[in-house]
Amino acid sequence: MSRYDSPLHMMEVEGGSFVRALAECFHRADPRNRQRLLDAFPDYFKEYEDRFHRVSAALKGGASD
Repeated sequence: MSRYDSPLHMMEVEGGSFVRALAECFHRADPRNRQRLLDAFPDYFKEYEDRFHRVSAALKGGASD
């Protein structure tokens, strides 16, 4: 399982072409336009936020130090 830095990183790696483009737009946007993207596409951002936290939790739970 890959490790991701953030939900946006996960979008860039695992998303389809639209989701990858959306993540790139988010990176390039100023704060006002970032909020516009979040408002316009909340389902995509929520999906990857949730997935990121599930993967992170699974990695922490399975880590053996």
